[in-house]
Amino acid sequence: MGTDKAHVRIGREVLWRRQVRTLRAAGMNAIAVVRRPEQARLQAGTRTLTDLFSGVGPLAGVHVALATFAGASHVAMLAVDMPRLEPEWFRWLGVRCAPGIGAVTRTRRGYEPLVAIYPVEAERIARRRLEAGRGSLQDFVAELVRARRLRVLTVEPDRILQLANWNSPEDRK
Repeated sequence: MGTDKAHVRIGREVLWRRQVRTLRAAGMNAIAVVRRPEQARLQAGTRTLTDLFSGVGPLAGVHVALATFAGASHVAMLAVDMPRLEPEWFRWLGVRCAPGIGAVTRTRRGYEPLVAIYPVEAERIARRRLEAGRGSLQDFVAELVRARRLRVLTVEPDRILQLANWNSPEDRK
């Protein structure tokens, strides 16, 4: 994108605000935005978390969210660069969760780990992987699936477009 994706505009709204609004509309009440240590904090009044592990990719963000919300049973993740996702997506995932078990989708590209609901028990696995320098989100999700901590759901073809992420200015069209 050439800029901090959180501040890219979609209409009159920046992406991070849109994603917070999406999660609230899905029924989430404790929401935080995760940032890397070198990224500026967001607007005052917005709960902002900072990765505890640096230079290891998005698994660090998943980890800090799981660690921060350890008192909850589950933690939903939503990437800032997926603005087509609707609140219904998280309601659909949520009804497939159970105590200690979250939900993730899989497409032909692999798992969608940043549009998922994780059981808080996944924090321990994330931390162990990060401490070992293994930051692959796909491998993290695969381990949770093998441990029966995540249910894998199939995405209907008419819903795939919701998973499109914005990686370049052309993606906004």
